[in-house]
Amino acid sequence: MRFGQDELIEIENVKYVNISAEDMLNDNKKYDALIIFAKCYVSFYNPVQYPVFFFGLENTNIFAFLFENVGMDSAYDESAKYIQGFQNSEGGRQSWAISLPNDYS
Repeated sequence: MRFGQDELIEIENVKYVNISAEDMLNDNKKYDALIIFAKCYVSFYNPVQYPVFFFGLENTNIFAFLFENVGMDSAYDESAKYIQGFQNSEGGRQSWAISLPNDYS
């Protein structure tokens, strides 16, 4: 599933489903992961129990989306990775970041 309107490359065995944040909160379906192309609210991300991926976060750290009262200016980081993600669990939050080769970013 993904938020936003940006186009994703086709990947074998991956099916994308477009859905709004409001519909997602009211939806009882289970998804394997979430790809974000638009800013949503912290209250949405905190309870999510599946992997969430942010694509295209050039010069922005993921914490701008995960903590209240954090502005984009304080999340600015020239070394921030193009793809960043997290997954909440009972043990806490695991996060990751992936850089793309210069030819793909």
